[in-house]
Amino acid sequence: MDAAGDIWHIYWTKATGWESRNLTADGSLTFSPGSLTSFSNLQAITRFAGLTTDGDVVLFQFPGSGTATMTNLTDTIVGAPALTGSLVFAPTRVSKGMAIIGVAAGGKVIRYSVEPGSPWGVVDVTSAVV
Repeated sequence: MDAAGDIWHIYWTKATGWESRNLTADGSLTFSPGSLTSFSNLQAITRFAGLTTDGDVVLFQFPGSGTATMTNLTDTIVGAPALTGSLVFAPTRVSKGMAIIGVAAGGKVIRYSVEPGSPWGVVDVTSAVV
């Protein structure tokens, strides 16, 4: 992520060497500096997640081959709260699922998570523990 909040994907291929792509070039999303996290799994899928300036969690996914996708998880998951600060990616169930963890208003720890074959969900971890 650069100082303007644009997210860049920099990668290497045998055919062309080093390449870069501004994932936010269309200007439709502005990201909070310092909010970016990333995760790669055994299936060779690279993921980046960041917080927009509105606190939405946005996920970019890059399969080993094919087209990259972008999903606004906060808009997709019913009841998902806006977050602040930075995010952390964590694998679940031996890297077959994943979780994105952050903090919502009032300091509540929130976990966005997904497992293969299931939709994304959200849990207020603070309330679940207390």
